[in-house]
Amino acid sequence: MARIAFRRRGLMRCTKAGSHECGLMVPVRIVVNQSTYLLLSLLIGSALIPLCVGAETRWVLGVSEGNYRVTREFPVPISSYRNAGFQQVVSPSADGGFRISIESRPGRTPLGVRRRPVGVSSAGPRLSEGDGAPDDGEDYLLPIEALPPEAMREARRLRTTVNSRLQLVEGVLYWLAEQVRYETAGGREQDPLSVYTRRTANCVGMTRMAVAMLRSAGVPSRSLHGYQLWFRDGEVVGGAFHRALEIEYPGVGWTGSDVGRTINFLPADFVVLGREGAESEQAGRLVPANPAEPFHRQFVAGAFVNRLLEIDRASWPAGANLVAAWSPGRSLSRSAVLGRLVVRGEAPEPFLTELEPVRIIADGWRGHRQARRIGADFSISGLGRGTYELVVETRRGTVRFPSVRLGLRELLRIDLDLSPLFRRAVSHSRGEP
Repeated sequence: MARIAFRRRGLMRCTKAGSHECGLMVPVRIVVNQSTYLLLSLLIGSALIPLCVGAETRWVLGVSEGNYRVTREFPVPISSYRNAGFQQVVSPSADGGFRISIESRPGRTPLGVRRRPVGVSSAGPRLSEGDGAPDDGEDYLLPIEALPPEAMREARRLRTTVNSRLQLVEGVLYWLAEQVRYETAGGREQDPLSVYTRRTANCVGMTRMAVAMLRSAGVPSRSLHGYQLWFRDGEVVGGAFHRALEIEYPGVGWTGSDVGRTINFLPADFVVLGREGAESEQAGRLVPANPAEPFHRQFVAGAFVNRLLEIDRASWPAGANLVAAWSPGRSLSRSAVLGRLVVRGEAPEPFLTELEPVRIIADGWRGHRQARRIGADFSISGLGRGTYELVVETRRGTVRFPSVRLGLRELLRIDLDLSPLFRRAVSHSRGEP
């Protein structure tokens, strides 16, 4: 037996709710016997050149929220901050400290997909006019740190081959994840040349290299400085100063990414302290790396919640070849249903507890896909063009809804009314037939 193994690795636009997992590696193995090895080699030579196995990513919608109380003055002043999809509000508290409220809503960057007129929008919700509008993007095309030749060639290749800025950004960050391993240790040079030579970097090195590659490709970008909180069971158990990335999208504004963890989305565990190019009275001030009392102990978590639903799964680059088709779990389409279970005139959540377990399924000619749920909200992703019957299966019965039709790369927003089950439950409790 001959074993041929292809591996693909990528980033997720957002971590799973309540998780800090930020990587994705999917091994793809194709096992053939010796008699078919030559035939497979010919197929690869004719059908798969250039061989492009895309990294799998996830589009999500929803909200990441954090509310924190800081017991006393932080060594670096914390101010309110806002970009496209991320808002941080800082206010004084009665005990002499201050409160930080963060709301981050992913899905602001445009996908460049067509719309349907009623009840459907693109998977990238448009930003309201003037909210986070770019005003200084051209100021962040320079300076460009020296890049290794391989990184420069990749930046130039992406600039001439992609169809949108979104694809260019994803391409740069995927390439960086393939070439450089993330490490938390400091004390080593973090410039792009040093990073590429040893193939490891911390958040500073990853962000500096991403900024240099994006600027080389003509994309305004800058670094974002902050403090990342670490949680266990809702409590702050650690933290560290952290570097993130901001990218300017035309007509949208500046959007944050945590290189190596998220793309076009900053979770609410990231507290913004400042950004590249912004004036600060604290510029050049040294902060101890290991203070007697860790800085994270100044934070008291009121709440940290991720309510995020996957609405699209895509690959970069989008290749129509045998490897892409054989890759396990690859979604060949980019349409989705985003919805909510409702009970007319009643709050759905209390009634849902009586119905659990609840399954929501989209049945189509290609098979069925099950929804992901957070409470009454749900999403069904990876749907191809076609007609689907939506079915809700519960402990107290099944409800079937009229079929819906989806095209390519469309997002259908819909409410599924469970009132028939509610009325049945009420009648049963009264002893009615």
